[in-house]
Amino acid sequence: MPNIVCMSLWRNDEEKDLYTRMMHLLNKEGVTRWVWVVGDSEDNTEQILRQFAHGKPVQVVRYDTNIEGEAPKVRLQRLSDTANAGLDCVQAGDDYWIIHESDLITPQDIALQFLDTG
Repeated sequence: MPNIVCMSLWRNDEEKDLYTRMMHLLNKEGVTRWVWVVGDSEDNTEQILRQFAHGKPVQVVRYDTNIEGEAPKVRLQRLSDTANAGLDCVQAGDDYWIIHESDLITPQDIALQFLDTG
């Protein structure tokens, strides 16, 4: 079985039923480990993610871009910088990396579907 890493980005999510979303992600079939990147967050999202991740195959990374604004170009730069912080966690044994939005509801076997070449 390949080592599949799944990265999710989080920001100011404390009020968005984090427990349900974290459990939804951790129940994905085939995912070896998770990298959850929280950045530019002004609430307790990071603390909640870290408490939940303790003892689980989840690495929580904090990365603040300090980029302000909501214009599309600014948002894309913030997204790119934050994703790159997560990709800095690539390890030699990682076979595949998948990016999964933290609030997207997907089938339990979505990671395996991505790898299905049939």
